[in-house]
Amino acid sequence: MKLLAHSLVPASPTSYLHLGYISAYAVTTTELPGAKGVVMGGLGLLFVGLVLFIPLLRKARWRWLVLACVLAGSLLVAVPLIFRAPAYYRYPVAVTGKHVDVLYHALLEQLAKGEAIPMNLHKLPTYYGSIAYADGWQQPLCLAKRGEGQHAQFAIYSIGPDAIPDTIDDYYSTWTTPDALTRQRLRIVYMELGIHTDHPFDERVKGLPPAIRVDGWGKPFRVKSHSPSAAFVSAGADSVFGTPDDIASEDAIRH
Repeated sequence: MKLLAHSLVPASPTSYLHLGYISAYAVTTTELPGAKGVVMGGLGLLFVGLVLFIPLLRKARWRWLVLACVLAGSLLVAVPLIFRAPAYYRYPVAVTGKHVDVLYHALLEQLAKGEAIPMNLHKLPTYYGSIAYADGWQQPLCLAKRGEGQHAQFAIYSIGPDAIPDTIDDYYSTWTTPDALTRQRLRIVYMELGIHTDHPFDERVKGLPPAIRVDGWGKPFRVKSHSPSAAFVSAGADSVFGTPDDIASEDAIRH
């Protein structure tokens, strides 16, 4: 195993509000379940209060409504920030695990589509923004590789709190095994075939990108048709269909 690449984007200063939102999403929610919804609800109330602030503030009987929206919204936003933002720092392992998982799935998606591995992890798209490219100790996450050629596998990892690679506290994602790639490609196939369902099924299958027509072992998928549905099946590691290690698409694909 060797270090292949790392995030070249250092941990950037994050607003306290965004930090609260991320920590509510990333850290175990035993302390405050539904914190993300609370934040969004609070922001909604604040928005309503601010929109009504000028036109209704001078009207005495509506003044209480404006103030109530502003106060309630502020409280709902403040609660997750008070309880969850500190958790971002109290639970760096949990935050690291979430960020590693986010980048791993972005990497798996890229590999499944046959796209090149970026030497800068910042080019892996995520919905978390720049904060996802750092671990819970605010160190750049890394990309590791083992094997060569078509047998190469990749993983996302953190060098841990000691900031030293290849020590016992490093935190790894799972590796991009052939099994994982196969399952990801089957999900992509299902989504791709769900587009333009007015076209004939065979035409949609022929239009699939070559990279997702084969499983993680490089063997073509087999289409099992049972009208009005069909499923894509991989023969698995033994390359023999009809054995226990076969992997089928989770959902039936409509003709």
